[in-house]
Amino acid sequence: MSYVAFFYVMVALRLNSVGANAGEPPLSMRDEELTAIKSLHGLLDDNRDGKLDMHESQDFVSSELGHPEGSEKSNKLHRNDLSITFEELWESWQKSEVHHWTNKDILTWLENQVELSCYSETFQQLNITGHHLPSIAVNAQQFIQVVLKITNIQHRTKLSVRAMDIVLFGPPHPRLTYWKDAIVLVLFILCIILLLWAVFHRCHTQKKNRLFLRRVSSV
Repeated sequence: MSYVAFFYVMVALRLNSVGANAGEPPLSMRDEELTAIKSLHGLLDDNRDGKLDMHESQDFVSSELGHPEGSEKSNKLHRNDLSITFEELWESWQKSEVHHWTNKDILTWLENQVELSCYSETFQQLNITGHHLPSIAVNAQQFIQVVLKITNIQHRTKLSVRAMDIVLFGPPHPRLTYWKDAIVLVLFILCIILLLWAVFHRCHTQKKNRLFLRRVSSV
């Protein structure tokens, strides 16, 4: 029995033993995850040698995911491992924070990171969780069209690419909006200052007009 076949057998046995635990997805869903992660590994493994090296991951990140910082992302994926096998990628996915995302987490990601909130209701009704992300990433068995019923090609591509990103590299960093908040705060203060100046100027003008009218009336 080959090592890969032995790995599949051990994974299946383990899934059977833990599948009934609270919080664990059904066995069929875990099988779908396993298949999707294998497909994702195959997409990155250009030379089909069963190992994902730094050069292959950098090319994939730059060309397929559109990240200019390909080397930075690749280093995050590889860490101290210069070549990643499918088994190692699967193990990494199992430990990923994204793997344990709830439907609420998925909806937040869909709205804020993918910016496709128009599908929030569908994702909520289908109870899409982190376990579904590998299938979305590689569109396994046309998951996006058949299950999610998304017909827009651009939306399908965007969703798939963003799913690949978080499956491989983990949750996105929160967008830094401090500078935007600072600008809004400064503009708010300026508006307050202008309003106070306008009120002061109006009162001052009215006072001058009253004094002028008194002088005219006294003459």
